[in-house]
Amino acid sequence: MNLYVLTRINEDGSEGADFDEVAGFVIAAEDEGAARHLATYRHGDEGPWPWRDVKKTRCHLVGQALPEQSEGILMRDFHSA
Repeated sequence: MNLYVLTRINEDGSEGADFDEVAGFVIAAEDEGAARHLATYRHGDEGPWPWRDVKKTRCHLVGQALPEQSEGILMRDFHSA
């Protein structure tokens, strides 16, 4: 199981989010596609689509999970209004 960090990309190339939107996730998944798919379930006002779009989000492999770690969202960076 891999660990991924997903972050939103703004129009100017910076990372972040507006109010009531998710700026990023830490996800345990088998591959990048699975990590992006899991992110679509816990989106904010930005909707699920940016998390599948490589032009609107970055997905970085940051390491390996412990053997007992199950697939899922480990952390969610939500910008509340």
